Amino acid sequence: AVAACDPSPPFVDACRARNPGVEVRSGSAEHVPFDDSAFDAVLAQLVLHFVSDPAKAAVELARVTRPGGAVAACVWTSEPSMQLLRLFWDAALLSNPDAPDDAEDLRFGRAGELSAWLSGAGCVRVTETTLTVQSTYGDFAELWAGYAARVGPPGSYLKRRAPVDQRLVRDALFESLGRPEGAFTLSAVARAARGRLPAKK
Repeated sequence: AVAACDPSPPFVDACRARNPGVEVRSGSAEHVPFDDSAFDAVLAQLVLHFVSDPAKAAVELARVTRPGGAVAACVWTSEPSMQLLRLFWDAALLSNPDAPDDAEDLRFGRAGELSAWLSGAGCVRVTETTLTVQSTYGDFAELWAGYAARVGPPGSYLKRRAPVDQRLVRDALFESLGRPEGAFTLSAVARAARGRLPAKK
């Protein structure tokens, strides 16, 4: 049995549509809409960058996990090999030196931060590692569509910029990728950690 929650109504709807049989509810990491000790394993998937109260989120994730169950989380890192974010912010900085460059200040993206967060939630036997994934895009338009959808820090940045500034970022990113005419692949690096709640004695 799998369940999920998200604070964004469009994401909730999309998750329900794509995953029949999964119980999807509206809710945030700080207010998880499930009962105490409801799950054997709980995962915070690429959300901790955006959580307003990480300590409260840790308490909530632990609350809905059964004694002896696993709690895990992963976040994007700010490492240079994180092409998916690094290339975007480099392009943004070319057109606007005051761009925020969020890739340099990703919360929990540094070694040890996720482990400390899980330990603070009461987890034991905590381990941490990095995960490298690759995404292949059919063309540049497919990549840019993700940023233009206004999702995540890059999307939020573009939303605040005038159309002419958005085009400058787009053109700079296109040039930095070598003006691809077809498919290309980018790497992304996430930091992941997991631990277990103590079992009942």
